[in-house]
Amino acid sequence: MPGHFHEYAVDKQPHRVTWSVDGRTYFTLTPSKLPRPQDWVFEQDLRLLLNVAVGGDWPGPPDGSTPSPATMTVDYVRLYGEGRA
Repeated sequence: MPGHFHEYAVDKQPHRVTWSVDGRTYFTLTPSKLPRPQDWVFEQDLRLLLNVAVGGDWPGPPDGSTPSPATMTVDYVRLYGEGRA
């Protein structure tokens, strides 16, 4: 829908990362959900990447309804936390 923005969020807490869209949680990851909990890599500096990648587990593989070429309009990006300048 042109002109309609969605709010994507990632809430990173110690030993938990939660992803949501428009205020609705769709996935939470903790070390215990990994095949090898010692592979937990989220307790280090992270980077933010915005792209128009297509496919994967969410929202699923591309099909006839997938726009191509794709565009992404970003209204704003807001980061909270104890990050470093």
